[in-house]
Formats: sequence, structure tokens, C-alpha cells
Amino acid sequence: MLGIGTFNVDVLTTLSNRERDVFDLLVDGLRVSQIAKALFISEQTIRNHLKSIFGKLDVHSQAELLSKGRGHPGSSG
Repeated sequence: MLGIGTFNVDVLTTLSNRERDVFDLLVDGLRVSQIAKALFISEQTIRNHLKSIFGKLDVHSQAELLSKGRGHPGSSG
């Protein structure tokens, strides 16, 4: 199965479009405040999206998400 970082593509398709935007920007190295500004939404909304992403991808922290998400298409890492 094709993967993105250590996530397989099927798992990433469970993310909403907005969750995927947040995921991509976080993995590209932006902080919560920067993502909020880029997407024109509040930092709390970003945190809510992250909680949802953590659950869907079975991770428990931003560090774990970043570790598993490195190497996805479009990332600089």
C-alpha cells in the first residue's frame, strides 16, 4: 500500500479537507498560530482540528504526528 510518511493513503483519506490543510501545514513546519493565520481561523479551531486528526490517525501528540508525517508529498522534510 502506498504510504505518506508512515501513514497509508487510506488513513489520510479519512481527514476532512480542512484537517488535511492543517496536517499539511503542520508537517511543513508551521506552528499553530501560523496555521491559524494562513487559514484565517482561530488557534482554538486549529487545536480542535488537531484533536480530530490525532484520533483519526491514532497519534497522541504533535511530535508523534510530525514523526509519522514526515515525507508526505509537499513536505519540506
